Amino acid sequence: MTETNIGLCAISEPIQVPVSPFWYSSRDGKAVWRWRPEGLKGTCSLVKRGNGFIAIRYNNIHLITCYISPSLRIREFNRTLDELEILIRALRKEKIILCGDFNCKSTLWGCRYMDYRGKQLEDWAVANDQHVVNRGNTPTCVKPQGQSVVDITWATSNVMGEIRCWRVEEMCETLSDHKYITFSIGENNKRTWDTRDKPGQIGSMEL
Repeated sequence: MTETNIGLCAISEPIQVPVSPFWYSSRDGKAVWRWRPEGLKGTCSLVKRGNGFIAIRYNNIHLITCYISPSLRIREFNRTLDELEILIRALRKEKIILCGDFNCKSTLWGCRYMDYRGKQLEDWAVANDQHVVNRGNTPTCVKPQGQSVVDITWATSNVMGEIRCWRVEEMCETLSDHKYITFSIGENNKRTWDTRDKPGQIGSMEL
C-alpha cells in the first residue's frame, strides 16, 4: 500500500486481522477493510459489522466489502443477502459501493452461464438499486480446474457516474487464484484499486 500510495484496501479471508484502528473486520473475520490515513484525504469510520461483510464510511461514500463462501447453503446465502439488504435500505439515498467475492455466476457480470445463486443475486440487486460495475468477461478467478468471474463490484445509481476504467489486472502477480481489479472513482478520476481476495491478498481502493 505504501509503495503505490493506496489509501484503502478490501481483503477477503485474511490470515489474521491486526488489532488496529486502521483495520475493520466482519464478525467472522472473512471480510476486512484496511485503510491508511497517509493515502486518504479524510478518515474512515465503522458503519456496520456483520457475518461475512463489513461497511465503513469515507467522506460521502459508504463502502461495503463481503465474502460469501461457496460452501454456504442457499438458506445461508439468502440470509447474507437479506442482511446486506437491510443495511443498504437503511442507507437509502446514500452513495454505496459494494465489492466482494460472491461465489456465484451470471452472464450479467461476465460468466458464461447463470447458476441458481447468480439468479438470486441478480434479483436482489434489482431490488436494491445495485448496478454491476464489472466490464467484459475477463476471469477474476483462475484455478487449475477452470476460470470464473465471481468477484463483483456493485454501485448505487447515484455513484455509478463517478466510476471509470474498471478492469481486471491480468498481468499483476497476486500470489492467489484471484486477480486484482482496478478502477477510478470521483470527480478527479484518481486511480482506484478494488481487488478480490484470498488469504494474504490485498484489494484496495484509492479515493
